Amino acid sequence: MSISPHVRFALIVVCFLSFAATVSGQVAVPSLAPASPRVGNPTLRVGVNGLSIPDAGFVTENPAAMQWGEPSRFGMGQFNAESEHNAFGAPVKNDYDGFYAGLRWVTDVLSFGAEIVNMEESENIYKGDITNAALAFPMNEFVALGAALNNADEEYFDDTDFTARPEVGLAVNLDDRFFIGLVIARDVLIHEDGTNPNNDFNSDRGVQKLGLGFRSGRRGGKIWHLEYYTITREPHENAAGIEFAQTDSQTVVIELIWQDLLIGVTSTDYDVDNTDGTVQTLDLGWVPKKGISLLGHIEQNTIEADFGVKYESSAAALSLAFQF
Repeated sequence: MSISPHVRFALIVVCFLSFAATVSGQVAVPSLAPASPRVGNPTLRVGVNGLSIPDAGFVTENPAAMQWGEPSRFGMGQFNAESEHNAFGAPVKNDYDGFYAGLRWVTDVLSFGAEIVNMEESENIYKGDITNAALAFPMNEFVALGAALNNADEEYFDDTDFTARPEVGLAVNLDDRFFIGLVIARDVLIHEDGTNPNNDFNSDRGVQKLGLGFRSGRRGGKIWHLEYYTITREPHENAAGIEFAQTDSQTVVIELIWQDLLIGVTSTDYDVDNTDGTVQTLDLGWVPKKGISLLGHIEQNTIEADFGVKYESSAAALSLAFQF
């Protein structure tokens, strides 16, 4: 009995879910959601793990994949997040508020994306400002190239972290169904200790992303997006020459649009210096091909650290977008 290519690919994704319990899938092909933020655990800022930099979903993980991300859209939204950890014995809770806005413009010859994210903690112990921008263009109908620059300014008590991430990406489109994405990037981190300048340091590290995706269907019926991607970040090095924040993550994405109704689920497994974490997200919304879209986003993040320390965070967001 022969098995169709679509069924074979679905079975591969199911196998990934079975063997690796793995925040939006955008390395091979863009998410179906017009505007879906990723918040992460705001308690763990950039200098700790490099995973918690929020984004708004307009600029893809792979800048080249934006070329397969029509229709064009702009939008904005708000999110609330709370984080709890027991690092000092008794549980410590923090509340966060955030705002995001962005644009993605897709044409046959060039695509452009830009977004901003602002997040603050209720007691003013944390503030983050993120700006991301990317360009993509097709080499032919099968291959696209892209470049991006993502910046984050973060303040945590008296410390400040500035992160700049230049990226270049390659995206391959096979018959508008199967997609492959590859990204090479650098993370540049400038850390300033507000109480002890001897702890200031500059560090940069390599980042690699690889994704395999599948998208099929048409508007008015069903559209599927399945994806598996990995991100590897080399360690940073602090003022004492100690390496930290070596990171590996694996993500599985399942998204469906049916009669303009969107449901999307992602699951990510990651480890940072041998500390394990998981992220699960759920997206629900009304997503017509053209016009106004309304989306809800829920996120859960759990980290199991050494000595019984546990970090947990949750986030909820509401996005309004216009596709054209």
